[in-house]
Amino acid sequence: NESRQGDDFIFRGGIGMTKYQIYIIAAAANTVCAQYYRLEAPSKYLKVESCRDISEDTFGDPKGTCAEHGFGENCTSCHGAMKFSVKDLNTCDQRSTECHFRAPTEECIASSHCPYHIDVTSAMVGPELFPDPSGTLKKLGCSVLTDKKKEDSWVEGFCNIGPNPELPECIKEVKAQWEKLAAKCSPESVIV
Repeated sequence: NESRQGDDFIFRGGIGMTKYQIYIIAAAANTVCAQYYRLEAPSKYLKVESCRDISEDTFGDPKGTCAEHGFGENCTSCHGAMKFSVKDLNTCDQRSTECHFRAPTEECIASSHCPYHIDVTSAMVGPELFPDPSGTLKKLGCSVLTDKKKEDSWVEGFCNIGPNPELPECIKEVKAQWEKLAAKCSPESVIV
């Protein structure tokens, strides 16, 4: 095969290409060969750090793969079938993600039919989700702590912050804390 070469045209074995076309092909080949990864912070449903293998570094993503960084377990989103990797398979299944992600051996269950949803009612009264009123109450001045109308309004509002099946118990507990702090106030600050 003979080669013919001009300033803008290369001819090899019956295929003619411009230098620009060759540059585009070379750039595309370089991009296809490159592998990048993107770390994702824990989220509402996928509660652990995850990783995605991606083909380009649009946002300055580092070169390499998720597997090179210990993310060897496959995890797929049930909406959009996006592929993720996690370090521990037990952190990405229907149960641990409330049916928003699945392990390779699972089928997605519609989120509205998911049997693994967290019971919001019981979670609200748990110590980690129901705030302790003492920090807020300690910031109130005696003019507020000794005002019965404000006490009723604040206590009721505090206990009605969300679904609370134990509302009477909450009101009793917050009132006791309120009265304990109000008792430290001087008699002159009492509002009748």
